[in-house]
Amino acid sequence: MDARQANAIKSRTPLSASRALRSALAKRGKSVGTITYFYSAKNDRDIVVSSDLEFAHVLLLEATESVKAYDTDADRVIAFIEREGYLGSKPDAIVALWSGRTRFVEVKYLADKNRERALLQAEVQKRAAEAVGAEWSWFSEDEVHANERLLHDWLHIAPVLSQSRIEVKARWKYLADWVLEATREKTTLDKLRIRAEDPWELVFSATFRLVQAARLCTDLDSRPLSPNTVLMRRTSQHA
Repeated sequence: MDARQANAIKSRTPLSASRALRSALAKRGKSVGTITYFYSAKNDRDIVVSSDLEFAHVLLLEATESVKAYDTDADRVIAFIEREGYLGSKPDAIVALWSGRTRFVEVKYLADKNRERALLQAEVQKRAAEAVGAEWSWFSEDEVHANERLLHDWLHIAPVLSQSRIEVKARWKYLADWVLEATREKTTLDKLRIRAEDPWELVFSATFRLVQAARLCTDLDSRPLSPNTVLMRRTSQHA
């Protein structure tokens, strides 16, 4: 759900805002736990997720350099799959990859994943996705554990992108051009910081937005975030 929709729901019933929001999320087909407001820099949109597992999923989508964009809003997901002629049950997310492929994702806790109804739902979704040329995958605690370090890194990166978004957007062309020039040869975050004359949080934010835009790539898949994190130009958005 987009944050503006959530805020509109809450404003209609200001004395019971959380209850109203939980009810609205439940009506859209999701059981709710921890509700989190999250700024998606990759989509330039505030969104609301209804569980810790969904939050981990969207954070990993922000971090994954092969992901171009994604959508978790139920109404837009339904509209998209109907346009594609998809006849399965609604997935929780539509993910667009830089390769040009599309992936449908079902987000489900392990305790629910192995139930007969969930297994049947997964089989139907897989076949329906294949029929429209899309990939399909689960996202559960297994994926969280497998990507724990990268998720931890992005718990530090994502707030910087959120807090600096207005200033970065106002100076985007200048900042992006400077970072791209500074990364003409392979470099590191620390070397970039030493060269920077602008506030580091703005340069840092612009750098990772360029990573999300597939203009730069990092070594965060194999090494933790640090001053020695490698930055380099991406030769192809499809890589």
